[in-house]
This record gives sequence, structure tokens and C-alpha cells, in this order.
Amino acid sequence: MSGSFQGLFGRDEQDDGSYHAWRTCQQGNVINFKIVPTFSTGEPVRQIPYLQPITIEHHRDTDQLCLLCHSTGMTIFLEGRGLEELGDLIAEKRIKAVHMFDPELHPQLENDAAIVTGITVEQSS
Repeated sequence: MSGSFQGLFGRDEQDDGSYHAWRTCQQGNVINFKIVPTFSTGEPVRQIPYLQPITIEHHRDTDQLCLLCHSTGMTIFLEGRGLEELGDLIAEKRIKAVHMFDPELHPQLENDAAIVTGITVEQSS
């Protein structure tokens, strides 16, 4: 089986069992990206459509990333560190999933590793 088949349909190089704050793909390979909170939060995994305007704000002081999803009315706040690159990748439609760090499942990360420590989703009415 070729590596490209696995990259499209199965495991990829990011599925090595260690924590990765996000999973990437080739631009245009996905129509949605997933927001995956830790299981302990009780929050659902959400599919966010790329086929909508998404305004991306990165707050440099707090390293918080805010995604304003105009068609779905969702505002998504991602907290952590090293999130500026994530904002750029979402703008390029190269993210297939964003994962919140779970200290019960993963060992402590190096201080320079990107990490998502909090996910908050607000729905406008």
C-alpha cells in the first residue's frame, strides 16, 4: 500500500501516538476541520465547514486564537501556546483537526511545543 493512500485514507505521519495540537492536510483535501476537546470536558467534537467566511484573530499577548465562523454563527476560542501558525494554516485551509491537550493521556510537552489547552465554542442565536 502506498504512503499516499495512507495519507489520504488512513494513518499518517502525525498518528504516532504522541500529542500534536493539530493535524494538517494538503490544501483543499478536506471540506471541514474538527475541533476535538478532551473527553473529560464532555464537549462534543465539532466539524467546522471551510466553505464559509472565517475571520481569524490571534491575540499575541495571550496567544489566544479566535475564529469567527460567519455562516454557522460560531465563535471558537483556542487557548494555548504557539497558535499563530495554526491561524495561518486554517487561513490556508490546511488543517483537518485541532486537538486539546489531555495531561492524563500525554506526557508533559517541551516548552516550545505548540499546545491547545482550552477550547470554548459560543453559538450566536
